[in-house]
Amino acid sequence: MEDARKSTYPSSDPSVFEVKVKTPEDVELLLQKGNASDFIVYLNRRHTDVHIKYPEFFKKYARSYKKPAKYNDLTCYTIQIPRIAKPIYISQRDSNRRCITRMGMLYPTAGEIWYERQLLLHYQTSSFLQLRTINGIVYQTFQEAAVQNEVIACFMDILYISTPSEKRSSFSVLTLQVTFTKYD
Repeated sequence: MEDARKSTYPSSDPSVFEVKVKTPEDVELLLQKGNASDFIVYLNRRHTDVHIKYPEFFKKYARSYKKPAKYNDLTCYTIQIPRIAKPIYISQRDSNRRCITRMGMLYPTAGEIWYERQLLLHYQTSSFLQLRTINGIVYQTFQEAAVQNEVIACFMDILYISTPSEKRSSFSVLTLQVTFTKYD
């Protein structure tokens, strides 16, 4: 019976690992219970890995509450997260095994968490406050930060490829669009 299942449902190659986005409220609730998630581990990663985006971090590393059998300082390290009793072991994934890491899908109607996900796709972060900060300005919501980020990205895209008239037109449209849809 088990052999039939293996041939019917082969494991994917490369393996697929999904990381989920957590809101500040989700993170606080997990920490109150003394639990960790991939996102909490990501926010508490070591200083030398702060340049890595969320999905990229888990493409490179795996986490565990158990010390890996082949633990050494070159491929593994330990983090201790406040309010979580157990240390968490971070180890490099086996480079011989292919792995795809993706961020869990959310619908745009999910609200603030969808905008948080959009920011996490483009930025590395160590805190929610840092994620809401775009060009030195701290926005109140992830939505405001994501919209501002998108406006800046649009302007950067057209900067070198558009005529002055097209730039003015795009500026007008984006200004009106952002102003009149004031983050419903």
